[in-house]
Amino acid sequence: KETYVVYSDDGGYTWKRSEASHNIDETQLIEAEDGTVFCFGRQKKLTKTPFSVSFDGGETWEKKKPTHLSAVRCQKSFLLLPPHSEVPYPDGMDKSKRYVVASCPSGNYQTQSVRRGGVVTLGEINGAEIKWLKQQKIITDGVTGKDENFYAYSSLTNMKNGEIGILYEACPAGFILFRTFTLDWL
Repeated sequence: KETYVVYSDDGGYTWKRSEASHNIDETQLIEAEDGTVFCFGRQKKLTKTPFSVSFDGGETWEKKKPTHLSAVRCQKSFLLLPPHSEVPYPDGMDKSKRYVVASCPSGNYQTQSVRRGGVVTLGEINGAEIKWLKQQKIITDGVTGKDENFYAYSSLTNMKNGEIGILYEACPAGFILFRTFTLDWL
């Protein structure tokens, strides 16, 4: 299977379809300031996350080795962090580099496909590669009253106050939670 991206270069007045991005399905894209687009897919089986890069704004794609972000078969969310001037980077983060945040269920990608164990992972962008630096578990704190370790679909966003927001499925069939966190937590 291949994935195609529909994109606009004129604010949505016209649309074009890209060449295949080589990812499976449920893709998430982030675009850097230089026009490089990173495309992450949901893998077909228990394995590492499929990964493609476009150097021309999404028109064509170069298949990369799967990224070392390990996850069970589920959609993941990716967020390009704004420059340091907009979000305060904690000590240890290089202000001249670009970073990405990912959220996904960790499960045990080598032995099971259970959507459990939500994690947020920080990665550093180096050209067309991402080096995953650190990871933090998401705790639901007994809110759902059911499977406290369940974690499935999620969506990350940059908040105006410099925090990162995460909306995620915390219980099968309809329990959604929203939390915020800072880069210091991560």
